Amino acid sequence: MNRSIFLLTLFALIAQVRAEAGDNAGEEFYTERPMFQSRPNPTSERYFGGIGTTGLKPRIYPGVVLKVEEMAPGSPSEGKFAKGEILTGINGTTLKGLNPFVAMGKALTKAEATDGQMVFDVTSADGKTQRKQAVTIPVLGIYSKTWPLDCPKSKRIIEDAAAFYADPVKFNQDGIPGALTCLFLLSTGEDKYLPRVKAYFDAFPKDVKDIGDHTWNNGYNGIACGEYYLRTGDKSVLPILQYLCDDAKARQKFDCGWTHWSNGVSPGYVAGSLLNAAGAQMLTTMLLGKECGVNVDEKTLLNALRYFYRFAGHGGVAYGDHRPEGGFGSNGKDGMIAAAMMIASGAEGDTTIYRQAAKCLAMTMIESYPGLAMGHGDEGRSDGIWTSLINSHLVKEKPALYREAMDRLTWWHDLSREPGGSIGIGTMEWGDGEVGSSGPGIGLSYTAPLQTLRITGAPRTKFSQKYTLPENLWGTKADQAFFSTEHNPKFHEYGPEEPAHLAFFALGDAYQKPEKDLSSLPREMLLKNLHHRRYIVRTQAALALRKVGALDELEKFLSDPDPRLRRAALDGLMDWTYWFGPGTEPISTEQFTPGMLTAITRMLSDPKESWYVTSGALMALKLAPAKEIQERYKLIQPWIKHDDWWMREAAFFALSGLEKD
Repeated sequence: MNRSIFLLTLFALIAQVRAEAGDNAGEEFYTERPMFQSRPNPTSERYFGGIGTTGLKPRIYPGVVLKVEEMAPGSPSEGKFAKGEILTGINGTTLKGLNPFVAMGKALTKAEATDGQMVFDVTSADGKTQRKQAVTIPVLGIYSKTWPLDCPKSKRIIEDAAAFYADPVKFNQDGIPGALTCLFLLSTGEDKYLPRVKAYFDAFPKDVKDIGDHTWNNGYNGIACGEYYLRTGDKSVLPILQYLCDDAKARQKFDCGWTHWSNGVSPGYVAGSLLNAAGAQMLTTMLLGKECGVNVDEKTLLNALRYFYRFAGHGGVAYGDHRPEGGFGSNGKDGMIAAAMMIASGAEGDTTIYRQAAKCLAMTMIESYPGLAMGHGDEGRSDGIWTSLINSHLVKEKPALYREAMDRLTWWHDLSREPGGSIGIGTMEWGDGEVGSSGPGIGLSYTAPLQTLRITGAPRTKFSQKYTLPENLWGTKADQAFFSTEHNPKFHEYGPEEPAHLAFFALGDAYQKPEKDLSSLPREMLLKNLHHRRYIVRTQAALALRKVGALDELEKFLSDPDPRLRRAALDGLMDWTYWFGPGTEPISTEQFTPGMLTAITRMLSDPKESWYVTSGALMALKLAPAKEIQERYKLIQPWIKHDDWWMREAAFFALSGLEKD
């Protein structure tokens, strides 16, 4: 399979996942506006998972019919239902017209705050009889206004989960689940769990070379190992960390990233077989290794750091060595790199760019809740984990936003929890995992605000070693504007702040169409969102302005003082498709005005211009008359041999416009 066919196939798979999850399906079935893409498609069958601590596990059938599949042994629901029975309501509320995930989650939250009663409306499998069945779950009280901080319910959940994951009889996995368990136990701040973490690393092969070359496992284990050392100073784990950093050097491909595992490459797999969802943790492992004082190859580290850093503020961290992605969520990859940048910000000297990048990426995670626990490959496991880890990065800078984000997802947290203290990942369509296998990652949502881990914002420890990183990795000073977590000041001239999902469903993204015809949207709504802090929202607004014929508006924004808006206008003109570059429906050469040419020429002539704006200007120049392109060859030529292929390719895009001659 060649690269083009693979990309198209993967794009189709992502679109299919979105479609099967609901997207705009069910407008006639549901009585509420959509907020989460995990809302079931009324025409499809899908996995539900467990209903929180009840232990009851239904499955969703067409018509959003919930049929009992099983009951967890020893759970409060055991023996109370028969397979095939239909759940039609909960605590007096009918499920018809509602998102069943949210309805069940909210019922759990309310029951745990009151009498512990979950009363299900049940219809027999043959549809002939109805009854009510009560299931009693433990009462934990309400979530406090500052949860998970200063919250008795959260404290109890942490204690129960830690007791479960610290018991090797109940849970004894390695790889990603094992590493997440270590991170969760460390994140509690309780010394009593340190022996369990030490035992995990003591079980590693005595000959560290036998650890192997599995990128996924090595990356997550490396983070856990580094965090454990910085907490305890236990030098017995340093050989493990050293091997993982050496493995990162040995297997880095194309001086930037890593594959799934092993040391080979498969050119037909995406772009040379790189997989950033696995490789991101290798970067964080090396940064922690640097702080722990092991030998980290400088070239390997800086190449990876530069490679991942440049995604921040430009869309989602890509699948592999591509341009940034255009999904509203990133399946957790933005959060992964936010963690890496958080570690990098602990280097000596001026680390402003790393702090800014970390906050920017955390913002994209906190506003990507419409795609919560969704994603290609692992069905959104990574998104659930890294949403839980990273949201707290903004607890101080954006306390109101953090509070809103956590309160929006109380139902999801309670839906994810399992009987006996373990945790799963609610709404995730992956039904073959063991009990609690990914749950320590979700447990970190309760402990991350404690900031006991370096990846969640803890300060350097007495075991941290000093090291330095470049003060600038990519671009000009103007590129730092893309890290801003604030809207352009003119945003609020068009109206008040609104939840992120409203813009998402109205404007769509690279994989989802807008819920309505764009021509039905007020011009002010499009202009407002062109001033949004999120790159993808700005781009989608600019694309919409082009589609409704507002080229005059886009031309004006080409000269805006804010680099973010200049790039958005360019994206609109060239029909930006993110991963795939300029699209198939750009403006025509006849629509390319002298004003556009003047603005783009100014961008290309300014040595202080943002590189990301410059790359957009080069690609948009392709649309100009061939004569105008030829006259600007001297402005294009320096970028042809640039170190970064994003810039080189943009230059060749500009030159390809000469084919019109």
